[in-house]
Amino acid sequence: MSNINHEYRHVFIHTPACAGTSMERMEWVGGSGHATAIRLLAEAPADYVSWGFVRNPYDRLVSVYHKAAQHVKKWPGSPQCEGVTFSTFVRSLQRRWIVTPHTLPMTTFLCDVDNACHLDYTGRFETVDKDIKVIADRLGAPHTQLPHLNPTQHDAWQEYYSPELYEIVGELYSDDFDVFGYKREY
Repeated sequence: MSNINHEYRHVFIHTPACAGTSMERMEWVGGSGHATAIRLLAEAPADYVSWGFVRNPYDRLVSVYHKAAQHVKKWPGSPQCEGVTFSTFVRSLQRRWIVTPHTLPMTTFLCDVDNACHLDYTGRFETVDKDIKVIADRLGAPHTQLPHLNPTQHDAWQEYYSPELYEIVGELYSDDFDVFGYKREY
């Protein structure tokens, strides 16, 4: 699961496809998996620093698509993306909403039922090195270079979208766009 770290007095919420696996490997973070902020904040002492990361929903979904294609056997119940186009993948989410941690909105992990985010710090994948340093400094933790684990190889996320796919993803992840301030494309 994400992690409550008593040594450094923090709560890390691991949002899928936002560099969380790399963060978990840092000595001062730890944890594994994807627990929600609602659950972990209820279990942690109130004075612990809570934090997590978000990512542009368009970029995140391209990464999830490629990760699913690369790890079909490692992800039981994951969308079967091997040989499936990105367009087909997005349309399948629209029609039947494949429910895996990786395709759920980021608000599922970081927010309460009213989409209020109660974390002390929400970093961005787009500025991950700067933001992880902010967290390390705040916790008095050793700052080392974030390892780059679980990378996906693909073209720039913008290359995957047509106006129709922008619209579908904008609707599917509307809460993520609204809560975390990402711009919808059309």
